[in-house]
Amino acid sequence: SNLARNVLVHDAALALNLIRTGRDWEPSNTFLWSLWGQALAGLGWRGLAETVYWEATRRFPDDVVCRNALGTLLAGQGRVVEA
Repeated sequence: SNLARNVLVHDAALALNLIRTGRDWEPSNTFLWSLWGQALAGLGWRGLAETVYWEATRRFPDDVVCRNALGTLLAGQGRVVEA
């Protein structure tokens, strides 16, 4: 996950592959879910990023990082009330 975080700034597609591998090994790692959403949004796939964040909030209801990322994504799309 740390490698993916460092790569994300330079190559979102490579980071996405690293994140998916990490998620397969450690599906309950909330940091990877947050990075997954960031990578998808960085690639312009905001709908998929939103889906990942919604799923993360369902799986990890106490994770404030994914909730905040979801809110930021929604607000950036003009969906302030939903955010």
